[in-house]
Amino acid sequence: MVKQVLRGSLKGYIGGVQSADTNNLVSARVNSIMSGLVTQGLITSYQNIRVEQDKVDPRQINVYLQFAPAYPINYIFIDIEVGVV
Repeated sequence: MVKQVLRGSLKGYIGGVQSADTNNLVSARVNSIMSGLVTQGLITSYQNIRVEQDKVDPRQINVYLQFAPAYPINYIFIDIEVGVV
């Protein structure tokens, strides 16, 4: 889901010409998107956003980051001991 949201939100950069500010602009956009995902409750945190021009294909921009998803509660475990207290 996170990749899908990021790809969709960064589509506007595809086909554009890279400038000296492109990586900073993409990084700021990714930071804004990730902050929105935290606000929506889809993830709990993110860090280490890194945006680089690909070393093999200079027409490609690579985005790296780490995030922690918001996990749903699927079950509750209860441990009960019966005996004299």
